[in-house]
Amino acid sequence: MSDIVIPVLLSLILGPGVGQLYNKEYKKGAYLISLSLLVLMGAMMWFLKAMRPDLPADLTNINHDALQAIMLTAVNHVIAGQGGTLDIYKAILTVLWIYSIIDAYFGGVRRHNNRISGS
Repeated sequence: MSDIVIPVLLSLILGPGVGQLYNKEYKKGAYLISLSLLVLMGAMMWFLKAMRPDLPADLTNINHDALQAIMLTAVNHVIAGQGGTLDIYKAILTVLWIYSIIDAYFGGVRRHNNRISGS
């Protein structure tokens, strides 16, 4: 039973692809991890680019408290104006995560059945 539960928990807690690595599906695990990181990096780059117009040109001469308020205002402005794009990134990551969990379950079932039939 641990052949099924462990990969599901790994994908659930640690993220897409980790359960596949446990199931010795290394190529699929690497693809899922890479795709997840690519989507996260894309979301981060998009978010920083969307925040840029709301930030001053030189952030080094601003005190810490003012910088925190400026960043919070910029984040809120991006979410209010372009929240749909952020929702798309979240949806893509959610689909990857759910797919990874379901695939880890079926991979675990295959491993369990192969182990039983092989012994």
